[in-house]
Amino acid sequence: MTNLKIQYYITALLIFIISTTFLSAQNFSISKGLPFIRNYSAEEYNGHEQNFDIVQNQDGIMYFANFAGVLEFDGTIWNKIPTSSGMRVLSLAIDKQGTIIVGGLYDFGYLKQNTQGTTSFVSLTDSIENKEEIGEIFKAACLTDANYFISEKKLFISKNEKLSVIDFQNDALSAFVVNNELYIFFDVTTKKQGSHYGLNIFSNGKLTKISSQQSEKILDVKSMFQIRGSKNIAVATSKQGIYRLQEESITSLNIAANDYIKQHSLSCIVSASNRSYGIGTINGGFVLLDSIGNIFQVLDKNSGLQDESINAAFIDKKNSVWLATNNGISKAEINWPISYYNNKNTGLEGKILDIEKVNNTMFFATDKGLYYLRNNSFNRIKGINSACWSMVKDGNNLWVATTLGIYKVNNTIATLSNVKEFTFCLNKSERNRNTLFAGHNGKVSIININSGNLETTNIIDELDGDVQNIAVQGNGDILLEIPPGKVYLYSVETNKLTEIKTENEFISLHINKKGDDIFFSSEKGLYAYDNKANKIIPYKIFPSDTSSHKLWIHDYFTLSDSSFMVTDGEQKNLTLYYQSKNKLNYTQTPYLPIADFSIHTLYNNADDHVFWVGGKDGLLKSNYSTIFNYKAEYKTLIRKITNLNNDSLIGVEEKDKITKQLSYTENSLRFDFSLPAFPAKGKILYRFFLKGFDKDTSAWTILTYKDYTNLPDRDYVFMVEAKNEFGEIANQSVFKFKVLTPVYRTWWAIAIYVILVLALGRVI
Repeated sequence: MTNLKIQYYITALLIFIISTTFLSAQNFSISKGLPFIRNYSAEEYNGHEQNFDIVQNQDGIMYFANFAGVLEFDGTIWNKIPTSSGMRVLSLAIDKQGTIIVGGLYDFGYLKQNTQGTTSFVSLTDSIENKEEIGEIFKAACLTDANYFISEKKLFISKNEKLSVIDFQNDALSAFVVNNELYIFFDVTTKKQGSHYGLNIFSNGKLTKISSQQSEKILDVKSMFQIRGSKNIAVATSKQGIYRLQEESITSLNIAANDYIKQHSLSCIVSASNRSYGIGTINGGFVLLDSIGNIFQVLDKNSGLQDESINAAFIDKKNSVWLATNNGISKAEINWPISYYNNKNTGLEGKILDIEKVNNTMFFATDKGLYYLRNNSFNRIKGINSACWSMVKDGNNLWVATTLGIYKVNNTIATLSNVKEFTFCLNKSERNRNTLFAGHNGKVSIININSGNLETTNIIDELDGDVQNIAVQGNGDILLEIPPGKVYLYSVETNKLTEIKTENEFISLHINKKGDDIFFSSEKGLYAYDNKANKIIPYKIFPSDTSSHKLWIHDYFTLSDSSFMVTDGEQKNLTLYYQSKNKLNYTQTPYLPIADFSIHTLYNNADDHVFWVGGKDGLLKSNYSTIFNYKAEYKTLIRKITNLNNDSLIGVEEKDKITKQLSYTENSLRFDFSLPAFPAKGKILYRFFLKGFDKDTSAWTILTYKDYTNLPDRDYVFMVEAKNEFGEIANQSVFKFKVLTPVYRTWWAIAIYVILVLALGRVI
């Protein structure tokens, strides 16, 4: 990782170029890792299980077409918006003004938000007496000239506040907008003279049939989109594969994903990022494709989805995918900088204790055994039926410390060596690469590697406890870590064992190595060994920072000459340090969502520009060579202001030059706020400040509301901002208001009081 900066991570998970030169074979791959997934159940959003469509407005708020109405989600609160008919909603779209239009059973219209922040449905069907004639609006579509609502029998056109209708001569089955043109697909199982049939384009008030060069009929169309880099349009069917529309003629495309499409029934296709697409299916989850159309990953129940029946998919600004399913709503962070492997479905079991690479094969030592990643799957090494604690690479061989002793692994064949006792850790001499050190209970074995075999040449014994870590100094001497808080030095030349003195008792003294430096991390800071005084002294991990010896870190992982990573004292909160322009910088940004992940080991695979992180919570993989936008895409929103005195709503107006006038009876307020960020992992934090009342800005908190009671009469400015899952601060929202003086304290009221008192005095 040379010249490392704060880099952003966009991985092309859904690359899919529609052309006529796809490979015919498919390849399902686990090498990418699983995206973090967040499932929303019907109980959580308080709606029906079935969802049919998804859009996101210009403020970042999500909307879902649900069987019970429209669902609105701002990242904190779910609201259910029923239509006038109270029936299911099937389709949503956003017009050029940013208005969300809605199509459902026996009804269609749009959403409108009032100044109090409440969203409601406005029907456009008031002029239609028999609502059943509307039918089921399966598609709401926005073109620059008008909004369109399509049902099986009719096309409703809303333009300039006027509604017109066109009757179909045949049943319409689906409709799509591509390049500001409306395409409608009609039933092909029945054909009447002059009736609408197959795929048509609607233009200038007329439907025109598009010819097909296929010998077989196209029975349905589930999605249409423009192929990047060309004027051609892809036409996707549920079971017949994908076709190409070129110069008003349809031809077949032979793509590798067609077999999966035919087996699992395509329901939708979405464009993710540059040259990237993903496919939703009826019973096979959500499919990710590579640049030649091969499937490299399927998101299904094994990946963490709560339902595999996908009705619609939506890609947001972070290139994460939202899925509307028959049983809830899901979001998958397919474009995040980090992916993970769970123990449940990948074949990798247990706590990850060490990671090593030999001849392009990744090996993972766990407390359940030894695993390797090859041919895009995790496989267990046969013959090792015990916990594996540590590994050392030796040419083409791998030495593995296990509960039963030390194993040699060549390729994937394991052989138990003649060291057959519980071994916690291994390390090799830097001066003599044929010397291996092995830590056991109460002793250390010094072993010679001879032609792939182990010969014990010396034993360091009389140690009090388990030797769980060994570090080799430049002169060949070794340091031994024995929890809790004991460290020994062994001189190879004199065979002398010395316990290193400590002035204080330590819960932990953990050995780390930084270049040629060996240091100890503890709950009391960082220390190094002073050979002359035979004691530990404070160690500055950053020589230019005189206080850096006070850091509480547990593990130090070298990435390159100019970068490294550390975990905190609890083996969490991964932090990256890197050198830039002779200055040491650090960032936690890419890793904040997994700050609670317990980390035991890290392996930097520089050849592939990735590093692997393992621990009791599983295995993570991060790519540091590409680009990801960590910034908050939307501003923090003040969603609602409530008068706590009578539980009524107050208008939310965020205009710099307007100050809201509130009566004194409205001097107790609750501010509800939210950031439209919806991380599958990680958390959103908020801070706020009421100018005119608070002395200082609040600390960051997960709370999404703030109460103020009995505010004095004066001018105020409420400010709130949020921090997304990557710690990036979003633009703040501001609400200016003034609590008016109560009537009984106004100057004229006081004047009346004085006059009355004087008058009363004269009468008396």
